[in-house]
Order: sequence, then structure tokens, then C-alpha cells
Amino acid sequence: MLGVCETCSGEESLRSGGRKRLTVIDPEGDLTLKVGRESRCFVVSSMRLVRASRFFMAMLHGKFREGKAANKNKSSWVVKLPEDNASGFEVLLNIIHSRTSAVPYYITTRLLFRVTVLTDKYDLVSLLKPWTARWCNVLGSRPCCQKGAVRRLWIAYELGNRGDFESMLERLVWKFSVDKNGSFLDHNGKRLDKMLKYLPSLHGAIEGAIKYRWRLARDYYRILHETVNELCLGEGEKCLGVSLSRRNKCERSAGARLLWTAFTQGVLASAMPWGRVPVRGTWTRRLDILEEGLYEMQNSLLQADPTSWPCNCGWYTHFGHKLRRDITDTLKRNDYGLFSDFHFRRLNKQAERSGLKSLLSTYGLPTGFGM
Repeated sequence: MLGVCETCSGEESLRSGGRKRLTVIDPEGDLTLKVGRESRCFVVSSMRLVRASRFFMAMLHGKFREGKAANKNKSSWVVKLPEDNASGFEVLLNIIHSRTSAVPYYITTRLLFRVTVLTDKYDLVSLLKPWTARWCNVLGSRPCCQKGAVRRLWIAYELGNRGDFESMLERLVWKFSVDKNGSFLDHNGKRLDKMLKYLPSLHGAIEGAIKYRWRLARDYYRILHETVNELCLGEGEKCLGVSLSRRNKCERSAGARLLWTAFTQGVLASAMPWGRVPVRGTWTRRLDILEEGLYEMQNSLLQADPTSWPCNCGWYTHFGHKLRRDITDTLKRNDYGLFSDFHFRRLNKQAERSGLKSLLSTYGLPTGFGM
């Protein structure tokens, strides 16, 4: 075979523990691809690659050092792709060479992420049509960790799965912690910048999510402090018809209960817009914790047990309903969507190319999908 790479076959492959093993995709292949940092080698057909992508057409039949013309006098034609992932590339090469039995029926989030990074780079997303629906359904049925959410965000963007794309952005907004500058942190407490730099462009989607979260956190803290100030520091007539001493006792009891609820739910610490709040002695910056505490305060006001108060404090219900309205109005005000018209158009385009759009229009919405 003209494409065999001598440096990654035979005894050397065994000595390296298989890191530089040779995989024959096409026994009649005329080209060897050395992929990844460990230079895993694949024997392939150059004509198959050329038909699959205009990028391979330019690379292999153009005036580049990787091209066929520049290698015609060599004993073997080898092209190095050190920046690409070998496991993701193997999936694509099996698809390109019609080796459908070698394409995974079920796929991990990590592997699909690697595959879609390559489909974006080499403009190959249309090759995934026979597998896109099943793979997206499998991903949608799995629990999602923080690291997996970022990978799924990119996968959804590349395949045009708008529902999963928006869902993962919302996960960033509500469940990811942030630093004092409002930048998202990963599961290790480090900024996501390191992980995001390995992603192809999301065209400002992460930056938009940061701004969206900042507005919500700012409004939630405003609601929190307004409620606490009115209940605990206000001078209004809250307990009409009772003595002054009893009224003061009632207000002190109300303030104590409210503040206790606020602290135990982790919502009262500072009014900083990034939402840094204490929960049971630890520090968190998650927006869902802040919202959960606000709803807990609302329930405490609306469902007060009369036997636990010095008097019948009907005014609690007023503040409970006011808190509920404030939270609802804040969500409506910020509910403009987490991404722009540009993202919407790109997701539609990718859905057409990946086959998701035609599938949705024909069969409806499978689990985990959304357009």
C-alpha cells in the first residue's frame, strides 16, 4: 500500500503501547494521515476525502506540501494533522469510507464533541445525517455535569439543535458559579476561559449569557433588599389595633424569622451584582440558589403559621404577593432570549445541514430536541 507510514507500524507501534498504531480504513488507500499529538496513523483513500470536503480538495489537490503533486516522487504519501483529535477523526473517516458498521451506534458526549469540532473545521456536518437524531436523543437522555454542559453547548450549536443549545446556555446562567468579574467558573472553580479557547467560535453566546445573568442577579438582589428593608426597617402601621409594645414585638419577630430564612437559604449577604452569597458557612455564586432563597422567603410570608406570631399579621400576605410579582416581572423583563438573531439563523442553517430540520418537520419533536 502506497500510503503505509513506516514510523507507526510494526515493532515500534508495539513498543509505544499502541499510541502510534496504524489503522487501515481503506486497504487500497493511497494516503496515510498522521493525526493528533501522538501521530496515530490512518490509511485512507484520498479520493474519498476529496469528494467529502472542499477543504481536503484544496489540501490534497492544491499547491500545498501535503498535496499529491508535491508527494508524487515519494515512496509514501503522508499528511500530518497534529492539531486534530484522532478518535474523532476515526469516526469521520469511517463515515467517509462507508464503513457504517464501525460508526458508534451510541456515542459519548466527549467523543461527539470531538467529532463536531472536526465537522466544523472541515465542513463535514452533512455527513452526520444518518446518525444525528439518534446521537442527539442519547445525549438528551443523559444527566449533564458542568464540563459536559459546555461540550453539549457546542454540539448543539454545530448540529443546529436549538432546544439543547438554549438549555445549556440556561444551565450556564443558573447553575454555574462566577468570579467577582462575573465570568463563569468550571467545576474546579477555575474560569471557563481555558476550556472555551478549545471551542470553535460560539459567536458571542457566552458573553451574552454573562450579561443576561448579571441583569438577573442585579434585579434579584434589588428585590431582596427592598423586601428586607420594608419588612424589618419600615415604619408603617403593620399591626393595627394592638398596643405599641405588642406591635414592636411582632415586628422584631417578623424580622428575625425573615432574616433567618434568608441566611439559611443563602440569599442575604451582599448586594453585589454577581450574586456572591453564603450558604451554610460556604461561599457560592450560583443564581439558582439566590432564586430558591427568594421563593422560600415568599412562601414564608404567604404561609405564616398564626400560632407562631404574637398577633394576626395579615400584612405578611401583602409582602408575599409583592415579592412574587417582583420575581415574575423580573423574569419577564429578562426573558428576551439568550441568543441573538444571528445565532437563530445559524442554528436553522446547521439544522438543515445535519438533517435535524427535515426530521423535525416530518416526525415532530423527538426527546431532547427543540427548534
